[in-house]
Amino acid sequence: MKIRHKVYIFQIILISLVIISSVFTYKTYQNHYQHDLDEYAHNILSYKKKDFLSSFEYALRFIEEKQPFYHQVHSKALKSLRKNKNKSLTQLRKELKSEFQLSDEIVHLYLIKKDLVIYDATYKFDIGFDLSNVIGMDEQLDLINKTNDIAFNDGLVLDHFTNSYILYSLAKLDDDTYLEMGFISQKYNKKLKNVFSPEIGSKHTSDFYRVYVDKNHEYYNDINQEHSSSTKKELYDSKEKFYYDEETNNPIIQAKRTNKEIMKVKDNSITIFSTLMDNSVRATSQLTNFAVVIKMTIDITDKVTTLKKFQNTFIITISLLISFLVFGFLWIRKNFTETTDIITKHISSSKVIDDIELLNQNDEFGIIAKKYNTLITSLNEELTKNRHLLLDNKRFIADTVHQIRTPLSVILMNSDLIKLHQNDSNVEDFLNQINSSINMLTNSYEDLSYITSHDTIEYNPVHLHISKIIHERIDFFSTIVTVNYKSFACDIEDDIHFDINQIEFERIVDNNISNAIKYAKKDKPITVQLFKNNESFELLFCSYAKPIINPNRVFNKDYRENEEKRGLGLGLNMVQGICIKYDIEHSLDYADNQNIFRYVFKI
Repeated sequence: MKIRHKVYIFQIILISLVIISSVFTYKTYQNHYQHDLDEYAHNILSYKKKDFLSSFEYALRFIEEKQPFYHQVHSKALKSLRKNKNKSLTQLRKELKSEFQLSDEIVHLYLIKKDLVIYDATYKFDIGFDLSNVIGMDEQLDLINKTNDIAFNDGLVLDHFTNSYILYSLAKLDDDTYLEMGFISQKYNKKLKNVFSPEIGSKHTSDFYRVYVDKNHEYYNDINQEHSSSTKKELYDSKEKFYYDEETNNPIIQAKRTNKEIMKVKDNSITIFSTLMDNSVRATSQLTNFAVVIKMTIDITDKVTTLKKFQNTFIITISLLISFLVFGFLWIRKNFTETTDIITKHISSSKVIDDIELLNQNDEFGIIAKKYNTLITSLNEELTKNRHLLLDNKRFIADTVHQIRTPLSVILMNSDLIKLHQNDSNVEDFLNQINSSINMLTNSYEDLSYITSHDTIEYNPVHLHISKIIHERIDFFSTIVTVNYKSFACDIEDDIHFDINQIEFERIVDNNISNAIKYAKKDKPITVQLFKNNESFELLFCSYAKPIINPNRVFNKDYRENEEKRGLGLGLNMVQGICIKYDIEHSLDYADNQNIFRYVFKI
């Protein structure tokens, strides 16, 4: 990887880390801020809940003590009305208050028809209200009918108008009428009124909603709001009803149903909707048929101001830091990477650096540029000299190869004439040796001729009779094999053809045969096989010899397995180039004490 790329990557990683750490820091602070808001709001809300539950527990303890006394009052009222059914309820209440000295209690009497509609009461607001929908009313009536005694409701009820806890008792007056009484103590209701009273000088406001439940639905009203309704029935009919099986987005009903705090943050305030008691407290504390939901609006101006200050400081700090990193990035690019780009560009193209500004610099880059120019100038001069030498050498080799052709032909022709006309059998061995050497020299000449001309002459493929050419090359090497005390074992299928240049194909065959003759063991056959195999044909040269130490390198240029014997270098490398040209698979294996050169020609 180039240095400038590493620098760029490092700078990008650095900027990314700064941004990520900054975002993480901001998110952490934001989460901490939200946690503080939640805790702050929860603490304020918990005080209200404690005050409310404290007032209720105080009221509950009071009525538990007073319930036997209230039972006596209710019994007295029953006796009085049974004696005189036309007696005024207002008059009866005065008598009860005087007889039982009810100075701190408010007592109300209600006459209820059999259909559970209140038709007369000392508390006029309740006249006409239907109690049939009140949860638990059926069980209370069953108890009265069985015991023929006074039954108190299971817990306290919060009154619509007076915002006071009321304890109700019910008894059967006659077959068609019930007498209900409500007991209100001013002692325990003082605490409750303090809970609902607005806090003077507080930064937050509280609204309270009484949520009632009956057999089918829920409804609520604002505790601190003045009512225009003249009766409880009228108030009941005017309220929006929320049926149990219907979902709603109303936060008051949602808070009551889910028993969870619903928080909404807007501008500089938090609004929370929450019940003042959870389900477990409501169950154990005997709160019946209603729940109280508080809507608390908390002023968080100070906290929002603090958050904005942090945000502004954070943005300024991050902007300065990123600006510094960008400036550093541009400075490094200008003073380092651009300069290295100029140098590496000229090095890659092997050209002299011609940037005057860079060459005039007295720093390390200027020194490097000048040293490089000196070096590249000297190198170019050497390369030019070497090119000329290489060209002269190649021309000399080509001329030498051309000069060899004629005397080599004359020697071969005269050798054949001598062998034809001489009758002395003792001379024949010498002539075979001469012919063998001439053939080996001819093979080397053909290799050298191909090597010096393959990059200038185009060797085009033709449709060759491969089987026939292999036999011809084996005949050509027969004398060489004989004088080296070796022999051929041929297994060549007939009529196999392939599109390849004949000179190039002969280079493959000749080099493999000449290497086999050179390295194979004496008195062992050199096997040449040619056979078809599916959609290809294979050419194998097998010779008994020691295994080649580095089979993966045998086709490399100038590689010699045995330094004492020249070969297995230039020739096989030339063979590999021809195989690559014609997409011929080539490999070397060792099996059954034989080196096996395998060539796969795809048909």
